[in-house]
Amino acid sequence: MISGAPVSWTSKRQSITAQSTTESEYIALSEAGKQAVWLRHLLYALQRPHVYREKSTIVYADNQGSIDLSANPVFHSRTKHIQVRYHAIREYIENGEIRVEFVPTDRMLADGLTKGLDRVKFERMIEGFGLTED
Repeated sequence: MISGAPVSWTSKRQSITAQSTTESEYIALSEAGKQAVWLRHLLYALQRPHVYREKSTIVYADNQGSIDLSANPVFHSRTKHIQVRYHAIREYIENGEIRVEFVPTDRMLADGLTKGLDRVKFERMIEGFGLTED
């Protein structure tokens, strides 16, 4: 989201078989990080450096294991099989380009784009995307 409006999202089947939920979420977090960095560079190219330079882009995640894995670049025996290309998220965090923050699953706006929602969650999603009439 930029200035309170959604600008990008994707939903697709992962190309590899993850061996745990943490690994699956870590891969998704890495892909989201790549998209966020690409958008930052696009904004810079469009001469919107104030968006690019002011602060890190926040990427929200609802899996504590994937957040911990992205923030801690030490060797983990349980994750040694994860392909190197998914560790780019660590570099983006270290460079200050993105910041990963935890959001509980029931508050994750993106879930409304991939899952069925009850009325309360649907209304929260609509409001979160700024689609309500004022």
